[in-house]
Amino acid sequence: MKRILLVIVFVICFSGVANAQCAWVLWERSEFSAKEEKNNSYTGWHIVGAYPTAKACLQTEEDICVKRKELDSKDYPNQDPLFRPKEVKCFGSWGGHMVTWYNGMGNWMSEWKCLPDTVDPRK
Repeated sequence: MKRILLVIVFVICFSGVANAQCAWVLWERSEFSAKEEKNNSYTGWHIVGAYPTAKACLQTEEDICVKRKELDSKDYPNQDPLFRPKEVKCFGSWGGHMVTWYNGMGNWMSEWKCLPDTVDPRK
């Protein structure tokens, strides 16, 4: 009985140390809400990368958001105006960053979140 109690105490005491040194994972998901519901799409969460610190992960999250906004804001020659993004925005939201825009077809959203490697947003 003492051994079991000792093991439980050991696990409780050292689990906090392990979690404090966890890696951070940058997740991304995208969603398109079409004017016609049958054309809606959703990619679900997928991993972009892993980082040793929360700070490194959060900086990458913000950098990706800003770069994505720049790319989506470009005016491409020969692009049908119906498909050209309007009002492209990058902002912090819900503990992450998000890029949103709309065009003649509907609304687009890409979202990034940094989470500890012990958290999976798909569950």
